[in-house]
Amino acid sequence: MASPAPPIADDHQALASLPALTDELLEEIFLRLPTPGDVARASAACPSFRSIITGRSFLRRFRAIHPPPLLGFAASEGFHPA
Repeated sequence: MASPAPPIADDHQALASLPALTDELLEEIFLRLPTPGDVARASAACPSFRSIITGRSFLRRFRAIHPPPLLGFAASEGFHPA
């Protein structure tokens, strides 16, 4: 005897969750790129990458992990940020 086929609704729910999962995985990969230049090149690769990288939550997380370089100069009075 053959086993009954799974319900179609479950297949649709599984397929509907794949794009979100893929976007989350791509975001995690992009967060691990070593430089902002690498992230910029990745965003130029395709429109879906750009939408992930320009998202507010991604940029917030990326800036927390990769703080901008400190710009300024040291003088006798101390450090002066630029």
